[in-house]
Amino acid sequence: TKYVTQLRQNYRNHPAIMRFSNENFYDSQLISKCSNEVLNCACDPELLINNPYFPILFCTIESKSEKVGKTLKNEGELAMLTNYLNVLLKRGVKGMEVSQDDIGIITPYRGQRNRMIESFCKSFSKLEIGTVDAFQGREKKIIMFSCVRSGMKDIGFLRNEKRLNVALTRAKALLIIFGNIEMLQKCAKWKKFITYCYENEAVVGGIHSANENAAA
Repeated sequence: TKYVTQLRQNYRNHPAIMRFSNENFYDSQLISKCSNEVLNCACDPELLINNPYFPILFCTIESKSEKVGKTLKNEGELAMLTNYLNVLLKRGVKGMEVSQDDIGIITPYRGQRNRMIESFCKSFSKLEIGTVDAFQGREKKIIMFSCVRSGMKDIGFLRNEKRLNVALTRAKALLIIFGNIEMLQKCAKWKKFITYCYENEAVVGGIHSANENAAA
C-alpha cells in the first residue's frame, strides 16, 4: 500500500500542468507535491499575459507543414518558437535568468527535430532537442512543444494518447505549445486540452505575443 501511495504523489509538475493528464489519463489519482520553486517560478505576468497563474501557453499558428522524406517539418512553428526562445533567454522568467539547460524542445516529427538542431546548433548549442519518445521519463523546467502537423486531412500519430500524455508532462514549471488549433481539434483528446487552455485564457496568437514581449 505504501508503494502505491508513493507512485500517486507527483513531485515534478506545476499543478496546472499536471491537471489535464491527471484527469484524463490517471483517473485523478495523482496528488501534486511540487516544490514552491516549481509552483511560483513561472507565474510571470509579462510572459503569461492573460493568466499569470496558469503556466501553459498555447500559441496557435496556421503555417502548413512540409514533407521531408517520410517525415514533416513546419517553418512557421520554428520561427515562432525561436521568437519565444529568444524572449526566455534574453529576459528570463519573473526576473530570474533562464539558461539553455533549463529548456527542452520536443516534437513528434524527426524532420522538425533535425530542422531545429540545424537552426540552433550555433547560437543555442546547449539546448536539448528531441522527439517526444526520446523525452519519455525526462523533465525540464521549461518545455517547448512543436506539434508540426498542419494543413492535412487528419492529425496522424498526434492522435496517440500516450505520446500526448508524455509531451504534456515533461515540463516542471512552464509549457509552451505551438500548433494549429483547428487541425488538432479533430482529435477528441486534443480538443479537451485546447478547451482547458481556452478556459484558462492560455491561447495566444503566438508571434504577436512573442514580439510584444521581446520589444517591452
